[in-house]
Amino acid sequence: MRLKLPFLLFILLISSVVYAQKNAWKKSTSEGYLNTISIDRLHQDKSEVFVLNDTEFKSQLTGSPLRGNTSNRTSSNYVLIPEEQGHFLRFQVYEAPVFSLSLAAKYPDIKSYVGYNEQGALLRMSISPKGVHTMITYKDRPATFMQPVKGELNTYIVYNRESKHGLETDRFICSTKDEIDRDASREVLTSREANDQTLRKFRMAVSVNGEYTTYHGGTIAGALAAINVTLARVNAVFEADMAVTFELVDADELIYTDAATDPYSDNLANWNAELQNTLNNTIGNAAYDIGHMFGASGGGGSAGCIGCVCVDGQKGSGKTSPADGVPEGDTFDIDYVAHEIGHQMGANHTYSHSTEGTGVNVEPGSGSTIMGYAGITSSNVQQNSDAYFHYVSIKQILDNLVTQTCWQANSPLSLTNNPPVANAGSDYTIPQGTAYVLRGAATDADSGDNLTYNWEQNDSGQVTRGQFGPTRTIGAQVRSLPSSGSPDRYIPKLSRVIAGQLTETNPNSGDAWETVSTVARDLNFALTVRDRAPTATGLHGQSSYDLMAITVDASSGPFTVTAPNTAVTWERVLHRPLPGMWQIQRVLPGLIARM
Repeated sequence: MRLKLPFLLFILLISSVVYAQKNAWKKSTSEGYLNTISIDRLHQDKSEVFVLNDTEFKSQLTGSPLRGNTSNRTSSNYVLIPEEQGHFLRFQVYEAPVFSLSLAAKYPDIKSYVGYNEQGALLRMSISPKGVHTMITYKDRPATFMQPVKGELNTYIVYNRESKHGLETDRFICSTKDEIDRDASREVLTSREANDQTLRKFRMAVSVNGEYTTYHGGTIAGALAAINVTLARVNAVFEADMAVTFELVDADELIYTDAATDPYSDNLANWNAELQNTLNNTIGNAAYDIGHMFGASGGGGSAGCIGCVCVDGQKGSGKTSPADGVPEGDTFDIDYVAHEIGHQMGANHTYSHSTEGTGVNVEPGSGSTIMGYAGITSSNVQQNSDAYFHYVSIKQILDNLVTQTCWQANSPLSLTNNPPVANAGSDYTIPQGTAYVLRGAATDADSGDNLTYNWEQNDSGQVTRGQFGPTRTIGAQVRSLPSSGSPDRYIPKLSRVIAGQLTETNPNSGDAWETVSTVARDLNFALTVRDRAPTATGLHGQSSYDLMAITVDASSGPFTVTAPNTAVTWERVLHRPLPGMWQIQRVLPGLIARM
């Protein structure tokens, strides 16, 4: 017995050394110049700089199985990826190509991967001669991103979107007209719905102008490497939210290298029609399901239509071009490109700083999800969009795809992963002016799935910063928040309830954007559950949603705690109740039991 413990410690020591030797990343000592080397201004306490041993890292990826390859179901390839706080996460990785087979054969140095972490984090990673780009999504906090530092060989910045500061309001404008064949405001809301265990693939044709290619080094390969990064991140969102993926078609003739001879004019407003004509004349309608163009500047985006994926003569008219002259990075990929593709797939704007009459202006102010306008209005909830779609956007896109068939010819993948079953609970009534808890639940037939929950208000109507408050009878009084591992959500968040801050008016960017109602109204909510499933052939998540409603009774309440009303410490004694006093003002019988 005396020999076993030292031997065990020796084995653990050797294992830890081997594990450490496999880390291809080393923290840099160059944080002091972080703002000068980044394409964004970043808080140094929420960002880190790392140096990569490129040869070691690529050797760890050699032989990674293809996602979806049933003959090689489990990956034995693992990599360490740095986070913004200097920690590392270990991911099991699969190759998940964005390029079609023939395009990938032409450019074997451009690859994309997915990865799964035991704590439930999911990785999207792109690798090319331009470097390594990552996006990590979590169960309980915002996504983190990594990108190479320009001009610094094998040097990388890792950050989350809260790292950004001092950013000016962007001039990017989405000019997509909010019109769709369906009228969202007249749709019958299904109380519960889930994915159908099918991964739908859409063939994506991407064209770029000469300015975009010049920004990315002036070569077709350089432009394609950048497109690979963007589409990998777009796929991360669409696959998680609605089991949709995009594959870039083999059409590198659409990558233009000379601004003087490309088919796109200097007038950004003409690009929708010019792209559609270019695709028609160059590859033809039968070669793609959805088309998009990337530019380098101009500050505009437009899908050309809403819900026109698969529709000949319209499906190839989307465009995205940033205002800051930086056609790369998380803002370009998530806030802009995913937003415009969301339109093409069937989603309208969800912001409510202005209303468009579509019935889905359900986020207060600018909104914070992909189909909102985070950071570019006078009613900003926050500076950037979070990397997920609101419930109403998911529903709009899935409803639209039911009417389309082009994906059926692209070998859709039948998934063994079962969707979760969301349960938002029963409708109930609360007194006015009273905090409440949204309590949900979900079941999943698959063990080991990492369920996440999003509670989102589902009331459409204009809500500017100045209109937001407890007396508003239409629109949203509760913002969307990134996924949580808990099925419950406190309204307002618990720290504000404890502080007695139940109402909020005229909120600024970064404020809570949550308030109780002090007037009679209905509050409609949706609970979206995503399963973030690690499957035997890669990562193919499923989601579902359920609806419920709360009625605010203006003739009763508020229901408040009057004592203790100061800081107090109690010794916990089993089976002994803690003293407290409640004030119940005109509360109807039965309401207390439902709160």
